[in-house]
Amino acid sequence: TLLEAKASIEKTILNLNSSKMVRFLDANEVETKVPKGVLLPESRFRVVWDIFAVIGVLYLIFSVPTKISFATASISLSSFCIDVLVDVYFMADMYCRCNKFAIVKDGFLISSPHDFKKIYREQELQVDFLSALPVSAIAFFFGVNCRQYGFLRLLQVVRARRFGKYVDDLVDYINTRTYFVISTATLRVCQILFIILVLCHWFGCTFHLIGSIQDASESWISVDEMQDEQLPMRYLRSFYWALYTMTTIGYGSVPVMSIPERVFAMIAMAVGAVICDAGLTAVLAATIENKDHQAGTNNRRIQCSKLFMKTNNIDQNLQDRILDYFAYVDGEMRNINESSVMNDLSSSLRSEILYHFCFEPLRECTYFNDCSDGAIFSLVRIMVPYIAVPGEHLSEIGKACHSIYVFQKGNILVRDAAGFKTNLPEGSIIGHSASLAASKKEGLWTHAMKLELLSANLPKSKSGNPYVIIKNGMSKCKSMVQNSRYWMEMIEMKLKAGNGKFHKIKLEVNEWSKRQSHTLVGTGEVLASETSSGKIEICSIFDDKGKSVGSIQ
Repeated sequence: TLLEAKASIEKTILNLNSSKMVRFLDANEVETKVPKGVLLPESRFRVVWDIFAVIGVLYLIFSVPTKISFATASISLSSFCIDVLVDVYFMADMYCRCNKFAIVKDGFLISSPHDFKKIYREQELQVDFLSALPVSAIAFFFGVNCRQYGFLRLLQVVRARRFGKYVDDLVDYINTRTYFVISTATLRVCQILFIILVLCHWFGCTFHLIGSIQDASESWISVDEMQDEQLPMRYLRSFYWALYTMTTIGYGSVPVMSIPERVFAMIAMAVGAVICDAGLTAVLAATIENKDHQAGTNNRRIQCSKLFMKTNNIDQNLQDRILDYFAYVDGEMRNINESSVMNDLSSSLRSEILYHFCFEPLRECTYFNDCSDGAIFSLVRIMVPYIAVPGEHLSEIGKACHSIYVFQKGNILVRDAAGFKTNLPEGSIIGHSASLAASKKEGLWTHAMKLELLSANLPKSKSGNPYVIIKNGMSKCKSMVQNSRYWMEMIEMKLKAGNGKFHKIKLEVNEWSKRQSHTLVGTGEVLASETSSGKIEICSIFDDKGKSVGSIQ
């Protein structure tokens, strides 16, 4: 019955407000303390460090086979110094991963040096230590020749096993911390092309090595008349052979004479057939098929909608709005169904996302002042994402509205019965119930205020362009995102103020960002009254530490 249901809800609210439940709900809000000197995976130093690691691994991958195949009479001092510098860097990398670099394992941040050192020792230290042994540097002082030195450098190439991890970390940083997005298809194509390039380099160097250690009469180098050419020309010829052999084009312009050369050529053909024909073709085919399938689905949906609207004589204005909606979903949203994404998550993760977007706006809403945090959290759990199309009326005067919306992204305009318009900021509550509750608490508005933003003197930022949220009690509105110093924007809002009295208006400056959370620059206050009409004031903006960061006129 209704009474039993009411009693059950009241009992649940009491349980949520109990001290044990509060401690349980707040348990996951304890911040992880990072020891001094420990660097997190997303820190800029780690990103720069990984970039240099990628450069070092690339140097090893391409320099070692070149030293072996195109060996000179002696090892140049400059080449040896670069090798030593790379080896010292990777020794420092081992030290940092043991003592300075926090890691993420199984979704948890491990920032304790004792813990991530133990994991590194158990999983990666042995191979990294092997690749860091300075065998080639010691052999250099014993006077080994260039080819022997190159073979000893093969030990350092073991470090290449970490190349994929370095690149994945950089790609994750770019996708999550910058405005650029590297798609999976782009990443896979680049990986296949890079593998082909490296294999052509190694096979070309090995093909030249086989030719250089054979008798002149049986070598492709002498038959191709390359014995008197400089090493760069020999490398170009060897790489050319490896490229057309591995891609199974097979021009045959470079002769293959001896049995070792023919056996090696067959191996190159087999590897090339797997990597180029199967690997690259499969990746490209899958990418094109995915694009064609999505584009075909979108086009068919639009064509079917057009036919349906034309057959049923739907108003042209409504047809345009429907097509605009499809254009937004296909272009801006990239066919992402937010409801489907939310349903794919576990109940706890879905609740956390809804809590992040909706809890604070509902908590600040006057309509829910008498509700406990537990009751609001229960309401948040049943909320669903909704996309409003241009021109849609979410709440209209004189019509029933049984829903409450929490505005998250885009532009939304509110117009009252007198025709007064206000541009609402993100986080605003929309709905008859919320509007009536705010009116009962604060009373009816008594004045209309026009606030003109003339110019701003704010620090330059790489995050995004600034905009202002104007607050007056429960009433809020926002300016447009500005891309210059001179704003020249007129903002209108309603407020309740006594005759002749000054009223405090709060300005909140934020930086707009497309993919990340908007950054708070600072806040300021300005006093308004009936006698302040036409008066120009300078509003100072202060950050959360009380430091002045600029001003708005």
